[in-house]
Amino acid sequence: MKRIMLVEDDHSLAEVILDYLVFEGYTPKHFDDGQEALNAVGAFEPHLVILDVMLPGLNGFDVLKGIRKNSTVPVVMVSAKADDYNTMKGFEIGADDYVGKPFRPKILMAKVNALVQRCYPDQVISPQMRVSQLTFNDAQVMALYLDQDIQLTPKEYELLKLLAMNEGHIFTYDSLIKQIDGKEHQLTANAISAHVKNIRKKLGKKGGNGECIRTIWGVGYRFDTSSFEATTKL
Repeated sequence: MKRIMLVEDDHSLAEVILDYLVFEGYTPKHFDDGQEALNAVGAFEPHLVILDVMLPGLNGFDVLKGIRKNSTVPVVMVSAKADDYNTMKGFEIGADDYVGKPFRPKILMAKVNALVQRCYPDQVISPQMRVSQLTFNDAQVMALYLDQDIQLTPKEYELLKLLAMNEGHIFTYDSLIKQIDGKEHQLTANAISAHVKNIRKKLGKKGGNGECIRTIWGVGYRFDTSSFEATTKL
């Protein structure tokens, strides 16, 4: 799976884009702060970045400048500032495409897909991805905690990976059902809760802290690696 970094401070819009990215088969990670996103580029190693211009702190243009110091990763900029001056500025700094807001998510996805296909036509991507003490292997549908197989079912694997790759993002039950179940919609909120319970139990058996999946009561779940760090110190 190709990794997509989404840098967008509008959480409602980010939720929609994340849904589309997952549906298209990508592994997205969301940031709402420019500096945090720039700091994470090296570790996350995205295959493409969707970058908003108007961000708190470090704006999108400055983030792009920072990215271009060390990386040629494709970058699609999105902004309400879609006049000729700002569009040209984005291209001059090193953007690969520039999309004005508001936009149709399907159009953005078409641009993302085209860039990915053009930039990685024959590249074989390593199936392993690491988040803190967790390692995900898509080829074997296997999640490891400190190199120990957690022995998850496919649905549990998809759920843990989705949460872990988007640390800090709050997923509602409906969003999780849509992203994990696709068009089938056979999962329920109770089924999601059951999967989470099983994941926590299996992580605990391997010495991990199942509370890395935080319950947001009445809403859904979010992932927090600080619980792993606390467990490691014990």
